Amino acid sequence: MKILYFSTTIAISETFIYELSKGLSIKNDVTHCVTEEPFYKKEINYKLINFEIPQKIIFYLSYILESRGHKILYKLRQKKACKKMQAEIAKSDVVYIDYGTNAARILPALMALNKPFVIHFHGFDITSELKNASYKKDLIKIFEKASFIIAASHHIKRLLIINGCDSAKVKVVRLGLNSINKNLDLTWDKKEIDFVFVGRLTPKKNPIALIYSFYQCYLKQPNTNLHIVGDGNLLKECKELCVKLGIEKNVIFRGALDNDSVLEILNHSKIYVQHSVTPVTGDQEGFAISIAEASSLSLPVISTFHNGIPENVIHKKSGILVKEYDYEAMGEKMLYLINNPEIASEMGKYGRKHILELCSNEKRIIEIEDLLKTAIKE
Repeated sequence: MKILYFSTTIAISETFIYELSKGLSIKNDVTHCVTEEPFYKKEINYKLINFEIPQKIIFYLSYILESRGHKILYKLRQKKACKKMQAEIAKSDVVYIDYGTNAARILPALMALNKPFVIHFHGFDITSELKNASYKKDLIKIFEKASFIIAASHHIKRLLIINGCDSAKVKVVRLGLNSINKNLDLTWDKKEIDFVFVGRLTPKKNPIALIYSFYQCYLKQPNTNLHIVGDGNLLKECKELCVKLGIEKNVIFRGALDNDSVLEILNHSKIYVQHSVTPVTGDQEGFAISIAEASSLSLPVISTFHNGIPENVIHKKSGILVKEYDYEAMGEKMLYLINNPEIASEMGKYGRKHILELCSNEKRIIEIEDLLKTAIKE
């Protein structure tokens, strides 16, 4: 089976894309097309195809012509992507695409070549991106022409159906984890990190609310610490807030790290914390893979009732969930778990059992491979 895999790039946080591409390559001829050099590239056959528009043109269309320019830019990007990708699409038996926005980018070529394709929607591509009228119009065609649509959570599945996708086409396939086989050799008393968060420092992850939550806990337990792993546009604001609150020595920023380094940090941590929210842009989490990885390493999780998070964090069993933006409630739960290691450990054990049953790289590869084969037959 000749598979064209299109994902724009494979970022440092997108191990789920890398593992799938590598897994599909074992039995199939896979060409992974990206527009940026991938962070992970070992054992995959990737091809760098640049179809970005010059910044001067983007500036003119976006800021000078405004709404009319946005429509022109959308079509221009689509036309250039289709031209560059047409030969690769033609050579394949089936096309697998990560993110609905990428599918829209090459949709005219897929339709012209009558090529079967499968898309994995992740979050922003079925939430905040719906504000783009051109993209929303193409979504109707995508839903009609795609062989299958993949969602990593039932919440994303519901959003897809509400926005016009045939429910029979939507398949829930969980993301696979590298952490499942990680060696767990540290007991609670040997773990030096009290709380840890892994993810991009963006509004939907709301690290500002998380820092305020930690501060509530710190006021009663000043010896605790919080490690933040990741980078993003809120980094400067986060650091300034820590200085303002006087907790700059207790909050350690580790920067963006590769998956192996992240797993090692998680293995040395007691409790995983993440305050995901729906910001004013409407952007939402998909599956929240960092939370799942933490659970697989027996960390209890404190997070929010947001998108698919309640599907991989079982409230009051594998962790505790609070309402979005309620940083005070989260702070109380952080204090509660750090003061009750027995309860925290039991939650962690339950979470590992739950995630081991839910997430498997091998299972995901088989499920998606079967969908691709079916797409070709049909």
